[in-house]
Amino acid sequence: MSPNTISTPAPVLEDRTQYETCHIDIPDEAKPLAGIFWQGRCYSFVRCLPTLEKINDSAQRLIDRGNQVVLTKNPRGYSLWVEEADGQRFARPLINAVPVNPAKPEPQEGFCKFLRRRWDFKTCQIRVPDLDKPLTAITLNSEYYSLVKTMEQEEAAMTLGQRLSARGDRVMITPGNYGVGFSLWIYEPEATPSRRH
Repeated sequence: MSPNTISTPAPVLEDRTQYETCHIDIPDEAKPLAGIFWQGRCYSFVRCLPTLEKINDSAQRLIDRGNQVVLTKNPRGYSLWVEEADGQRFARPLINAVPVNPAKPEPQEGFCKFLRRRWDFKTCQIRVPDLDKPLTAITLNSEYYSLVKTMEQEEAAMTLGQRLSARGDRVMITPGNYGVGFSLWIYEPEATPSRRH
């Protein structure tokens, strides 16, 4: 079913240019939260689900409790964001301020890392609770990361990796198949290995 035929309780922003990613300062929170800025309001990240039908249920529950929410389209499905009425955009630039040194790219610390050596990880198939079909993934240190997207340019892959990590995801970037392009993988905490290969 096309998303255009599904009734949604909240606005769905399918174009990245419709909103800004940011960090949000919230009273009583020790650290800024990952968020988006849309129509003059700050929204903090709630969760990401693979289909519009699934995310609608979560959105409706928040709306029923008096919250304002918005949905965004992303490579993994749809993300749900809730308005932070007392929130303010964090002053420090988040994504574009991350330097990229083409002469000597280094693995990035934190939630976005670059694995340049293929023997540092293994490809596999995994299953996650919300999906019926197995996903292509890599395994590293007994953790599983599902494939998000393969991109031609390294800089574009790193930019997307930083964008995903800004909302709290753990991201790995690896060389693509046969050394072509760069693949982005996202941590799946509830994944189990699939018996189908």
